[in-house]
Amino acid sequence: MAVTYTGDTHRGGSSEADLVTTDLKHKCTTRFRGTSSAAPLASGIFALVLEANKDLTWRDLQHLVVHEAVKTSPQDDGWITNAAGLLFNHKFGFGRLSASKLVTAALNWTSVGEQHNCSVDGPIEDGHIPLGGTLELSVDTDACKGTEWYVKKLEHVQVTVSFRLAKAFRGDISIDVVSPGGTSSQLLSTRHSDKDTFGLTDWDFMTVHLWSESPEGKWKLLFHHNKLSTEEPKKPDIEERERVLIQHDLLKARRDEITDDYDDYHDEIHHGRFGGDYMRDQIFPVANDEGDLDGLLESKQDSAAAGDYAGRVTKWKLTLYGTGE
Repeated sequence: MAVTYTGDTHRGGSSEADLVTTDLKHKCTTRFRGTSSAAPLASGIFALVLEANKDLTWRDLQHLVVHEAVKTSPQDDGWITNAAGLLFNHKFGFGRLSASKLVTAALNWTSVGEQHNCSVDGPIEDGHIPLGGTLELSVDTDACKGTEWYVKKLEHVQVTVSFRLAKAFRGDISIDVVSPGGTSSQLLSTRHSDKDTFGLTDWDFMTVHLWSESPEGKWKLLFHHNKLSTEEPKKPDIEERERVLIQHDLLKARRDEITDDYDDYHDEIHHGRFGGDYMRDQIFPVANDEGDLDGLLESKQDSAAAGDYAGRVTKWKLTLYGTGE
């Protein structure tokens, strides 16, 4: 959502941004980089903000960050203005945290209203992702207008997707969401090391780059296939499939032992802590829709159009979060 000073640089490999601070054993260091530097600095800034106004909620703090962040690296070509007139950048979010601006704004801040949410199931007429091409899906919504959950201004946008692969690695797929105001936000970028050949099931992506926009109108979801290597994906052999099924049974057993904390546990699976690699929670759905996966792979390999599709989107849902005022 925002950045702060660190001894690192987004260009990488440069010492121009060395940050001098204290180190262990009564020494000084110039190598205080990455999140090890940014996280404590941001925490200190937020502590000052909360000291100025102890009544702030987590959403109040996010609103303050969005509106008081300072544009950093202004020459970077990634800066975009969303439909609400707010600047954002995929590298820097809404900009750099400014302690003085945040504290000043917090002193006279009026808390935002209750958060509303509105979910919309996205229709799929033809969910095939063309090889080397783009699949565009769309849905029109009034953002639950006329109900108590009406979202007038956006905060967070969550997109839940399921897709199965036929002739592509998962790392070849990138996803963008486009708001009714025309703002595009990348939900998933290409990943050279992601060689998964299954896909994703009910995977949640979230963006804040559409903050304060109106959610009413036509939303677009774009799936791009970008072939990253000459290596061809192969259908999982029997040994690999058995290994996945064993993992599925083990994790399901562990899940069933957990009652109140299942949501936290599932979240950790989503972040790869219990899997072999990032996004590896697909061990759950593989056993449930194995037939669908086989059918997709076989039909694409056996048909004359086998080279036309990278995979198929089977489900997508849009969940809008924001204020009703």
